[in-house]
Amino acid sequence: MLTGELHILQTRNTPEVVISPEGIIKIKGRALMVNNTEIPELMLNGFEDYLSNPPETTDVIIALEYLT
Repeated sequence: MLTGELHILQTRNTPEVVISPEGIIKIKGRALMVNNTEIPELMLNGFEDYLSNPPETTDVIIALEYLT
């Protein structure tokens, strides 16, 4: 269960990710799949935790620059 906010900071090649137990999921920034085609394990775990006990509503914000 997600007990607090998960916040993964943006890098040059990866987006900022915020998963909030209050019902906000935000993915913002650049996603360059240069060397890795897998979604980071920390992000997947955050989504799994969130989905185990989601709030009544969820706002999803995606502002992504995706390059392959």
